Order: sequence, then structure tokens, then C-alpha cells
Amino acid sequence: MYTLANVEASDGNGGDTIEVANGTYEEGVVVSGKELTIKGESEGGTILKSPPVASLNTCITGHYGNDPAVICAREGAKLDISNLTVNGEELLVTGIGFRDANGSVTSVTTEKTGKASSGAQGGRGIDAETTEATSRTVDVSSSEVKEFQKHGIRGWGEDLTMNTTDNTVICTPTPDIAQNGIQLRG
Repeated sequence: MYTLANVEASDGNGGDTIEVANGTYEEGVVVSGKELTIKGESEGGTILKSPPVASLNTCITGHYGNDPAVICAREGAKLDISNLTVNGEELLVTGIGFRDANGSVTSVTTEKTGKASSGAQGGRGIDAETTEATSRTVDVSSSEVKEFQKHGIRGWGEDLTMNTTDNTVICTPTPDIAQNGIQLRG
């Protein structure tokens, strides 16, 4: 069992599994071009908390600007994530982002990805997009997305297949922002 502090997601060989012990970790994780599995010890006990936005890498490049992500899979990576919580610390971030990548999110909670009273188009729980003409698949199951600012779960791109099964998405009502629980666009 590891703590994220002693494992770099960019290290190791493709196909590795990182088992993360219960605890709270303040850091971002980026997986580029390789296969990796991250398994928390328990969904409520393994918490990945966003560091300051300036220390996160841009993951999603939507038409409203570049969004940093607490966990980011990109450049052909395959990232499978299970049994943990991603806490955005009320910053305008994406909890888990997939950009031109494949993967799965199972038994994960994302929370506090943006204050509902600030901005208009940031703060996503789980976001996947394709920007190149390569088919990608992202599966989201048995997960909870709450306290997000704009999108709970968003899939964007003609070459993206996004499967969502048995998830709970909780919107926080706000007078000035049109929130989307689940948005899929090809």
C-alpha cells in the first residue's frame, strides 16, 4: 500500500497498479501516454485534495478556456481509478479529466469542484474530451458527483464513447449558473 507522496504517476512501467492507503493527499496526478490503475483503500478514506490551481497541469481545453484537473489522463493514456474521493477545495478545477485518453472511474466521489457563486463555465466533476480523430472510451460507474460549479459529468467529442452507469449526480441550486448534471456532445 502506497501513499501518493511516494509514487509519481509518470514513473514506472505501463500497466502498473498503485494502491493508495487511506489518508488525505494534497497534490495533482497526471498520467500521459501509459496504462495505470489507481486504487484507493476506501472511497471515503482515501482523499485526493486539490493543491493551488497554479500547481496543476491543464487537462481539458474546452471552448471556454483551459481547465486544470486534480487527476488528469492525457495523450493516449489508459487510466482506471477506483475507491477514492477527489476534493477540488472549491477551486475552479476539474476533479478527474480525460483528454484524448481512455479509462474508467468506479466507486469514486468528486466534490467541491468550484464555488457555485463564482465564474460561469468551470468546475467540473468528471470530464472527458477528444480533440483528435482517435476513438476513446471512458466508463463512469457507481460514483457520486456533487458540489460542482458547471458540469457534473461531461463527455465532449465525436470520437468519444462515454458510458455512465449507476451514478449519483447532485446539483447545487444557484440563481446565476445553469448547471448540467450529465452533458454528452459529439
